[in-house]
Amino acid sequence: MILFSIIGLKEVFFLMKKQKAIDFILKYEKTTGHKLVTILLRLENWYYFLLRSYKDVIDNTEYFEKTGKYDPKEYYRLVFNYLNAETGITNKVIGWRNHLHNEIMVNIIIDDDYQLNLEKFGVHKYKEFIKELRNNYHHKASKENFGIAFTSVLEDGKRISSKVEFIFLTNDGVKIMDLKEVIVSHTDSVVNFYEWFVKKIKSSINSEEYDKYLDCLKIAKG
Repeated sequence: MILFSIIGLKEVFFLMKKQKAIDFILKYEKTTGHKLVTILLRLENWYYFLLRSYKDVIDNTEYFEKTGKYDPKEYYRLVFNYLNAETGITNKVIGWRNHLHNEIMVNIIIDDDYQLNLEKFGVHKYKEFIKELRNNYHHKASKENFGIAFTSVLEDGKRISSKVEFIFLTNDGVKIMDLKEVIVSHTDSVVNFYEWFVKKIKSSINSEEYDKYLDCLKIAKG
């Protein structure tokens, strides 16, 4: 009889603890802090997509540099994925910042601070080139003015070096850009812009409340 009473008491305490956790979850999910956490989680997916597609392009470029071997269709596909990821994360950062500024917390990101970082990102030397490249990839009519060149330098019949280049046919003539340099440099710029934004968001999140929220989720699922 005593044993059954103890078991029943434990169940009551567990249900009370679980209900308390659920109440906190419901309360926290209505706060600005939770909205900010949700934004960060969504951005992390795009950030992963960017880093993964970047690595795929660089790995394939370096493989060609070392071996002189490549698959043009696969390479075009990887560059296409990279351009989509780059567009996605930059648009999301700008879009979420505007959403926060206009609808959730007007002062979460100081205008001067944001404008400074946005301008720094916008004037990066390859920003317009990437935009032009992306437009060419998405419009079939423009593809005839664009290409990727896989070039190997031979000496005495032996390959001594290889590189990949973007080639554009413009009104001013042919524009040639080293693909690896463009991708690496521009990605650094995108990552800096993203990390600045994430740091700014995290500074506005109450870490103790968020940690409690995560603990409550575990209890509620238990």
